[in-house]
Amino acid sequence: MSKRRPDGHGQSMPFLVSYRLEEKMCLAVPGKVVSLEGNGTGKVDYLGTTVLANLSLLPEVKVGDWVIVHAGFAISRLDQKEARRTLKLFKELEKISPAD
Repeated sequence: MSKRRPDGHGQSMPFLVSYRLEEKMCLAVPGKVVSLEGNGTGKVDYLGTTVLANLSLLPEVKVGDWVIVHAGFAISRLDQKEARRTLKLFKELEKISPAD
């Protein structure tokens, strides 16, 4: 399943992607860019966990932006309102989902 949102240029960009693989579901979680490393990479914070991501596909990204990272590459940018809304939904799902 892929939802789409306008990117401000009349095109659509994926912002939440999920798929099933052997009874597991993978969701794209918004992360906040906390640093730029100068070599096309940067650190992205996911609810307290910081990872190094390749930002070269989104050259306009700056510290403080929210991004979706897939396979180590930032593939789309979100506005803060959409990122926070998505994170809030994940937290609500966590409350109602049974633990493994």
